[in-house]
Amino acid sequence: MTSVTGTRLGRGGELRPRHHERVPRSTARAGSVLGAVLLVAGIAAACAAAPPAPPASQAPAPPTTSTQMISNNCASSPHGCGFPDATNTGVPAGTTLRRVPGDVTSGPGWSWRNGAVFATSGAVLDGLDIAGMVDVNGTNVTVRNSRITTRSFANLLVRDSSANVTITDTEIIGSGSGCGAGIQVQDSVPVTVTRVNVHHCATGIQQDRGTISDSYLWDLVVAGDLGTHVNGITSNAGSGSAGLTIRHNTIFNPLDQTDAVSLFQDFGVQQDVTITNNLLAGGGYTIYGGEGGKGATRNIRITNNRIATIYFPAGGYWGWLAHFTAGDPGNLASGNVWDSTGTPVTTRAAG
Repeated sequence: MTSVTGTRLGRGGELRPRHHERVPRSTARAGSVLGAVLLVAGIAAACAAAPPAPPASQAPAPPTTSTQMISNNCASSPHGCGFPDATNTGVPAGTTLRRVPGDVTSGPGWSWRNGAVFATSGAVLDGLDIAGMVDVNGTNVTVRNSRITTRSFANLLVRDSSANVTITDTEIIGSGSGCGAGIQVQDSVPVTVTRVNVHHCATGIQQDRGTISDSYLWDLVVAGDLGTHVNGITSNAGSGSAGLTIRHNTIFNPLDQTDAVSLFQDFGVQQDVTITNNLLAGGGYTIYGGEGGKGATRNIRITNNRIATIYFPAGGYWGWLAHFTAGDPGNLASGNVWDSTGTPVTTRAAG
């Protein structure tokens, strides 16, 4: 989190490393009694080889105690388990934001017009507080250290002619009754999303290819005319889509419909998707595993996720996993546990 025009707010939640100190030891030797001369020589050798014990007043201090990571009930304080939340995502501490359009209306590769920022090839949006949507249409576009606040069908839209788009350390907020999607990526453009904080939208991120990691998606809402289906991260298997990684995110959907993570076959077959090491809760089902009418899934790997019961006893209203076919080639659901206890969840999917 941060503020406008110079006010600095810290993320917090940093952990100090554990320090270890070693305590010196003293040793003693005994010489053999073979005569006066040999005895003296033995004592001298022992004294030369063994360091003296430290005086009691100089005894080393005990090791420093560090902050301990919690291991269960991570949903109550995600950063305490090393997961993303408001303390370690979004705009970095100490960042000064320039208001768009209040302070600035153009920059490298981008301009403000008609209530939105339009970004073309080579654009860099850095350190901005944008009161409108961002429309990306180009290659090598970077959005970082910024905040985007508006009520649009997509607060940040990546068009299908784009490539090599990265979105990092950015907060996306749906204003009013909420945005349709925090980030919407058209078709199957690969996008890299890292340490993003998305909230008060119907869908956090809609994306078919690329990597979404270390991000926090929460306060998902029904956004009226802009979105009635509520998703954390959703993929619709756009044309040519393959290769989506959803790794180490915190995704909370407090509603009893749709999902925290969903793979649907609206436009194609779901394949080559990894959902791993996330903290997830809520929705009708917490995860939809890609099964659908377009064909057999392939290489859908759902591993080492923590399923929280903060909204519903089964993770989602109906359960934690649906429409996942374990027998399809390369598919795997393994290592997933209940967040409250650390015990394994069942891998049998509904649907």
